[in-house]
Amino acid sequence: APAPAPAHSSSPAPAAVAASHVRSGPPIDEESAEEDMQDDAAWAEWDEPASEATTCLVCPTCLPGPAQAWTHLMDVHGFDFGAWVRSARLSFYNRVKYINYVRKRIGKSTCPTCAASFPCAPDLLAHLGTSGHLAVPRDQPWWQLDEYFHSTLEGDPLLYTVADEDLDDDDTPSAGPDSKPTTAPTEKH
Repeated sequence: APAPAPAHSSSPAPAAVAASHVRSGPPIDEESAEEDMQDDAAWAEWDEPASEATTCLVCPTCLPGPAQAWTHLMDVHGFDFGAWVRSARLSFYNRVKYINYVRKRIGKSTCPTCAASFPCAPDLLAHLGTSGHLAVPRDQPWWQLDEYFHSTLEGDPLLYTVADEDLDDDDTPSAGPDSKPTTAPTEKH
């Protein structure tokens, strides 16, 4: 029990204050508390890439974060990645492969679908805007290659957001095997 405060003091005794802030349960030693703080710091660092400057998937525009990059992809390039992922029923792993594949092809000024080469980025972007070739068909052989598990752009913030889509890792919508995508991909022509 806490010691009573001296009669001449209007504030509680330090022991009484300390006792009122003690939690129940097993005691925490300083080492455990320090490890918990380090774990919290590690998780805080893990969350940071979501707010890093992010390069658009298909053009050199740098945006404040992945959310803005996905919006830019839709607004400027006419490609709704989320809707396409749902309609193509891409697993987490195939979303990672897609981003890395597209970044690699765009870096080589080559269309990710038809493999046409372009002399400059504006020509490739014009082709992508009119062809709908950002919606890469699932029957292309590159989908089977493990090399696209490796990030094309080191520390790519877009890769931190691909798990946010409403799909399970087995390529089926999380609502169940019988559910159908309700949104078709949107592309500007």
